[in-house]
Amino acid sequence: MYLVLGSAATAVFLFVPGARSGALFNAIGLSSPIVIALSLRRREPGNRLPWILIAAGQTLFVLGDVITYNYDRFFGTELPYPSIGDLFYLSVYPCLIAGILLLVRRRSPGRDREGMIDSLIVAIGVGVLSWVFLIAPYTRDSSLTLLQKLVAIGYPVMDLMLITVAVRLAVGAGKRTPAFYLLLGGLVALFVTDSLYGWMVLHGGYDNTTGYLEAGWAAFYLLLGASALHSSARTLTERSAEPGSRLTKGRLAVLATVSLIAPVTDAILTMQLASDTPEGAAARADDLVVLGSSILLFLLVIARMAGLIRKNEQAATRERALREAGAALVTATNVEEIHTAAITAAVALAGPDSGVRLCELDPSNADEDLIVVASEGGRHEAHGLRFSLSILQGWKRARLLDHGGYQVKTYESVLRDPLGLPREEEGSVLVTPMFVRDEFRGMLVVGTPEEMPLTVADSLQALASQVALALESAALTEDLLRRKSEARFASLVQNSSDVVTVIDADATIRYASPSSAGVLGFPPEELEGTRFTELVHPEDRTRILAFLTHAVEPSGVTMAFQIRTREGHYRHVETLRTDLLHDPNVKGIVLNTRDISERKAFEEQLAHQAFHDPVTGLANRALFRDRVMHALERRSRDDNPVSVLFMDLDDFKTINDSLGHAAGDQLLRELGERLVGNLRTADTAARLGGDEFAVLLEDAADAARTQAAADRLLAALSEPFDGIGGADGQVRIGASVGIAMGAAGQHD
Repeated sequence: MYLVLGSAATAVFLFVPGARSGALFNAIGLSSPIVIALSLRRREPGNRLPWILIAAGQTLFVLGDVITYNYDRFFGTELPYPSIGDLFYLSVYPCLIAGILLLVRRRSPGRDREGMIDSLIVAIGVGVLSWVFLIAPYTRDSSLTLLQKLVAIGYPVMDLMLITVAVRLAVGAGKRTPAFYLLLGGLVALFVTDSLYGWMVLHGGYDNTTGYLEAGWAAFYLLLGASALHSSARTLTERSAEPGSRLTKGRLAVLATVSLIAPVTDAILTMQLASDTPEGAAARADDLVVLGSSILLFLLVIARMAGLIRKNEQAATRERALREAGAALVTATNVEEIHTAAITAAVALAGPDSGVRLCELDPSNADEDLIVVASEGGRHEAHGLRFSLSILQGWKRARLLDHGGYQVKTYESVLRDPLGLPREEEGSVLVTPMFVRDEFRGMLVVGTPEEMPLTVADSLQALASQVALALESAALTEDLLRRKSEARFASLVQNSSDVVTVIDADATIRYASPSSAGVLGFPPEELEGTRFTELVHPEDRTRILAFLTHAVEPSGVTMAFQIRTREGHYRHVETLRTDLLHDPNVKGIVLNTRDISERKAFEEQLAHQAFHDPVTGLANRALFRDRVMHALERRSRDDNPVSVLFMDLDDFKTINDSLGHAAGDQLLRELGERLVGNLRTADTAARLGGDEFAVLLEDAADAARTQAAADRLLAALSEPFDGIGGADGQVRIGASVGIAMGAAGQHD
């Protein structure tokens, strides 16, 4: 937006009649240091000084314009030469130069001798032009005083110093961001405009009413202001990690052009010299021949250097490709990643138009068949191509098997058509072998549309060696991991409390882990060869047979059953079945058997506690209710009589209060034992809570027998209880009994 607004204001100044005023142009110039000052709020304190110096230089430039174009108004006299305005103009350049040098210093990671030399070359070349066309005329003008000469010479000299540091910034290290190019553009605009102004002053003067050069100075203001405002300006002072003095073709061309300025200028001046004598004309011709020869020799040297630079860049590219390939091969975790890294590096070395095929021996084929496992650009049509090593000529096979590669013309290669390589006749095909553990593993085939340089072929052979080492490392790592895994698995199995068995489809035990001796008492050798079902409890064999078959139970399920130990006892176990009959490493059904006897006993204990009274051991209310319900169901089905006795102890609270709750619990336990001792096995005695008891009598024939059972229980309870509350304590207790009967045939 700043560039748009500033350009619009400049266009108004240049092309709108009546708008060309010094105030408008000064406002355009003053806008740049203002926006630079505003942008400094976003800068870190350590990165503000270069921009402060640049803004100060622009402010001095505006002040120089104001004083120069309004001198008669300020001082009442005509503008002298030199004036105080020239002092402000000349002060612009030290500020700009200091600011640019600070940027260069902060961007550079260290001393850049090459960048300094390049900037001096540019300075000398441009300095020749400045001397001939801008400086020398003033030195020979006798009408000027010494001070006037110094001021006139000072402008081109300062411009020369400014463009020198600008070149130093351009060729130095650091990021090339939009702010970077905007800043360089502003400096170049100032240099070009000042140079044109100086040349015009020497050749008739400059008419400031045209305003053409003001466009250049406006560009200087606006580009520097836009550079400061751009978001990338904060990176201008970031220190680079690498020096920026790499000699490229473009940089060499610029240096060559600048270096030709001096001899070309000399040739132009020589041609301009007038000579009326034949000797003078001959001398001028000789000078031109010498200068032309010097220029030609210089261009030939530059061409030779360009070739060296090209070779250096190619060598750097190959070195970088091999280095990146080495890093990728080291970090590759599987064979596929090794293939990808190899193809990427081969394409980087041979060029994007090359055809790359990575071929390996087919491990499933005993013959010398190779298969393409990877190709450039992910060419799926090349993957899986199969060919035999026997299609190669004898000397080629012998060369490959002798750890050597070969390179032939494309039309001489028998692999061109089978592998789909480039078909250009002037191209070449390189085949280099890969050996893993000193065994031929495969080969790298690279076809190029042009003849492959020897340096590229050597790099590809080095790459093939790196790939072979990576494949060997991957194979060794895989073998080591497999051995560690097998050792770890064996250690886990040997020290596991679970019994691991592998059985065939007919339940024959093929393998048993050492833990079988601790769990079942059978050493592994005694179990191997026997049927697993022979160890299972007869009541569980039918379920186990269904459990082991494929059709009934899926893989990865568990089942609990009883298994026989060597002593003939049965233990509760839980077995996990995994079907690995189709796994070539196992070819069987894997059973993981765990002893759960303690868990079963604990579960039975919990079940007993859930349905029995903790004090007397008799059935509790829940179990008694369940058994009464079942008895009633059987009575409705079989017409069997059912009777229930409800007993309530007399004055039991007195015993708890006088003798304590421990004595009361002792009395309840002994009372429960007397109840059980006076009942049949089929009958159920229960404590319903507190001092309330109940008895379920099944198959009681009539009321008389039920009454007799009640009398018998009361008689048993009437006997004194000895040892209650102490060794000599004797307690008598009475009880009340209620009877409920359900006679045979009674359904309500």
